[in-house]
Amino acid sequence: MKVLVIGSGGREHALVWKLRQSPRVSQVYCAPGNGGIAEEAVCVAADVKSVESLVAVAEQIRPDLTVVGPELALALGVVDEFTRRGWRVFDRARRRRVWSRVRASPRNSEAPSHSHGTFCHL
Repeated sequence: MKVLVIGSGGREHALVWKLRQSPRVSQVYCAPGNGGIAEEAVCVAADVKSVESLVAVAEQIRPDLTVVGPELALALGVVDEFTRRGWRVFDRARRRRVWSRVRASPRNSEAPSHSHGTFCHL
């Protein structure tokens, strides 16, 4: 499986490092990456501030999975565009939003939680 990691920071370096350990992953690419990441993955020039730039990279590489690291890329809609094109993408922000909803309403969810109560007078 070919994996594209978007970003150039420490989080993305850790993701690349861990992905390389999987026997299911044949090649890891990082856009844009950095010098440290280049030791673990093939770095590809891209502008993380441009959805079009990231789409062009993905069209060139044809990854089986894309992992988006930076919040800016998430906010710009990279996940939405990749999903619209039918490309598999890991959306960590979506998982965080779902978990926030579960935490906000523990009585209405299936998630295990401690019993609780609301008190008006002490």
